[in-house]
Amino acid sequence: LFQAARTLVLVDDEISTGRTLLELARAYLRLNPRIEQVAFACITNWLSDARRRDLTEALERPLRCPCLIEGHFRFEPEPEFPAPELPRVIAPAGRRHDAIVADPARTGVLAGRWRPPLGLPAPDSDRPLAVIGTGEYTYTPYRLALAWEEQGRDVRFQSTTRSPILLGDAIANRREFPDHYGDGIPNYLYNLDPDRLPVFCYEHPAMLAAHPLADELGGLALATEPPCRES
Repeated sequence: LFQAARTLVLVDDEISTGRTLLELARAYLRLNPRIEQVAFACITNWLSDARRRDLTEALERPLRCPCLIEGHFRFEPEPEFPAPELPRVIAPAGRRHDAIVADPARTGVLAGRWRPPLGLPAPDSDRPLAVIGTGEYTYTPYRLALAWEEQGRDVRFQSTTRSPILLGDAIANRREFPDHYGDGIPNYLYNLDPDRLPVFCYEHPAMLAAHPLADELGGLALATEPPCRES
């Protein structure tokens, strides 16, 4: 089926330039050049009409862009703005993560069948909670936060990210730290409420010992994926 399809549908939360989905589509088209049409589906679409035409031309196939919200934006240069130094975001060549459990929720395998992980009751603390996913590992942590909220706990959910954002306006505080995969890529946590107990959720037990962020912030670290699967 993967190489017999005639329509390619790529889904993202937000499309700004379409470059990422274009490269994904090109990679797949090399495997299956018989694709007749392509769809870039998303929640928020910022593509201009001109950019859509460029993408259609690059794909050499009809392109549809279904979305829930669409609009346009533009940037105007500020000559006095000091350009920040961008972090290094390239993992070492040949780096592999064989010891890390692949999260089936990222591919929708657990959709509709998720159960609260066994043996992970809400923390024994009177403080409100901040349940924190790590990078793209967010589905199981989010469902865990929701389950604890349904038990009556005061819970806020957020996630770490490797996206650098300048302080100011909506970004009140920022913490920078090494990524939990051991690639040496800076990661960030924004707007952590100091009154909440941070509960970091990882997809593999090996990450708990390798990532000291929870200890540094006086929080908890849990490997949530294995007990979720056991459930």
